[in-house]
Amino acid sequence: MMFNGFGISVKGKNKILNQDYCLLRHFKNACLMVVCDGLGSKKFSHIGAKYLAKSLTTILRKKQFDFDDLVNSESILLNLWQKYINKQGLNIKDCSTTLLCAIISEKYAYFGRVGDGMIVVFADTTYILEDNGEFSNVTTPFGSQKMKWLQLDSSNIKAIGLCSDGISEIIDSQHTKTFFSEYISEYKRMDSHARRTEIRAWLNSFNNKGFCDDKSIVVAWRM
Repeated sequence: MMFNGFGISVKGKNKILNQDYCLLRHFKNACLMVVCDGLGSKKFSHIGAKYLAKSLTTILRKKQFDFDDLVNSESILLNLWQKYINKQGLNIKDCSTTLLCAIISEKYAYFGRVGDGMIVVFADTTYILEDNGEFSNVTTPFGSQKMKWLQLDSSNIKAIGLCSDGISEIIDSQHTKTFFSEYISEYKRMDSHARRTEIRAWLNSFNNKGFCDDKSIVVAWRM
């Protein structure tokens, strides 16, 4: 797939563990982006976040993801995730996490989400996908309800951004498109080590401004 990108995740202020997990993976005929945000109230949510992302990677690598039946694919993902958690000797209820994902195949791109955080897609128009529910302090974890999906023609995709709510809460809602556009433009040509160092320092600086949650962001662009 003709997409390049990168992801970064940093621990929030005064937190023992980073409960977020993000990744970007390339397969022969697909590209995968994931951001999982483990629920702060759950003791092992950092493990849940990690293994949910890895579970989605596994079913794509093994070609078990059913693009014609997304609900069935969610069931496959849930079952595999539960198996991973069981192998750790943990209860799935203690591993709750949100899920944001983008799967870009040769023909179509699929954007799925459950819980908070944000997906931004630059295509024929710009799509900003996020939940702005009445009860903003209630987070919906994966497995508790069906995911929300958007399907687009892959040929229209120019760039994509996913971020946890630790970053989306920092962004002025009127400038979301500008934020991701400038972020990708500024960092896509930078040396990876310098880029990582600079972005981590920038994200950590928000800890001193009252934004103390874990922060994760993954972006990709058409080459």
